[in-house]
Order: sequence, then C-alpha cells, then structure tokens
Amino acid sequence: MAAWEKEQEEWAAERKRLGSWKVRCLDYDKKMNEKIKNLAEDNEELREKYVGIESELEDLKSHIIQEHINNFNKVGCCGSKYDVKKDVIDGCLVDEDDLSTEQVKEMLAIGGGDLVVEEDVTMQVETDPTTN
Repeated sequence: MAAWEKEQEEWAAERKRLGSWKVRCLDYDKKMNEKIKNLAEDNEELREKYVGIESELEDLKSHIIQEHINNFNKVGCCGSKYDVKKDVIDGCLVDEDDLSTEQVKEMLAIGGGDLVVEEDVTMQVETDPTTN
C-alpha cells in the first residue's frame, strides 16, 4: 500500500508540473499573439505614413521643377534682354557672329584674357556612389 500511495504522490507531482507548463505555454502564446497584433497595427500605421510621405515627396519634386521652369522663364532664354550669341570680351558685350577670329584674338591680347572655344571646355562628371 505504501508503494501505491508513493506512486500516486509522484503522479500528482508530475501532473502539477505538467499543468504549470501548460499554463506557461498558454500564457506565452497569448502574449505572443498580442505582440503580433500590435506589430501588425504598427506596420499598417507605418505603411500609411510611408504612402503619405511618398506622395508629399512627389509633390515637392514637381514643385521644385515648376519653380525651376518659372525662374528660367523670368530670365527669359529668348528675351531681348539676353542674347546667347553675344559674349563679354574685355568688358564689352560683343556679337560673336560679327567678329572674326583675328579680331577676337586681338581683343583678348589687349585685354590679357584667354580664348576659350567650345572644344577646350570639358566637364568632369563624378558618379554618384549611391546609384551604383
């Protein structure tokens, strides 16, 4: 009989131990489901903010482009105030078509300037490391 009581006590202890594990597992499961729900809500909120910021960025880009166009039109590429066929040589505005190469060289020699022609101008472009 003593063996029977001892075995029942062991079984009761084992059942108690397994019961506490079951409670802990169910508790952790509940907590994890709650965290998943909170993260899903946060994710949805961040997606909405991202879409709003993305559309605001597009609006700003188009606004910048429009301002650039407006400022370009203020200066007027084709207006009478600015003529792209004229150049400043020795402090004077000179029509390039009216001058011969010898006259330009002579004016530059008097003014001490250097003659720069289109072939002499090179532009170095650095690649943007963020686009590679």
